[in-house]
Amino acid sequence: GQLQWNYAEGLVTINAPRAQGAVGFLKKADAIRLADVTVESHNAYDSVLVVAMDDKPLTTSEKVLVQVGTTARPSGWRQRDAGDGTFEILEHGHAPWLLEDIDATVTVANPRLSQAVVLDGNGYARQTLKLQPSKGAVQVKLPRDAKYVVLQ
Repeated sequence: GQLQWNYAEGLVTINAPRAQGAVGFLKKADAIRLADVTVESHNAYDSVLVVAMDDKPLTTSEKVLVQVGTTARPSGWRQRDAGDGTFEILEHGHAPWLLEDIDATVTVANPRLSQAVVLDGNGYARQTLKLQPSKGAVQVKLPRDAKYVVLQ
């Protein structure tokens, strides 16, 4: 029961002690409430995965990785709505690929965590953010271009 597929909503969730998150049409789903993590996304389609990096449950972990993926398309990509829930590709585009900005907030039920370290694409620290306390949990509004954030 830790992995749930909801085909009707286009949503997959993982809800295990050391890894929780969601993939799919998250904006339509409103807030995704899992055992220890809540994901609120305004992206039409994305993935948010929260994983303990020290083999402890998320509620006691001292280092947690948040990985985010959004829609990626090549520059020049063009599509047209086909009117039946599908679309027709008009132009396949070319390099470079463009990633949709992230518009998501993650809450983790672990008040021991105090900061978020935003990593660049190579895994190097680029920015540090304070986590917001939230009723026995911490919350972070993910930066629009952050694909990897370490909570510690």
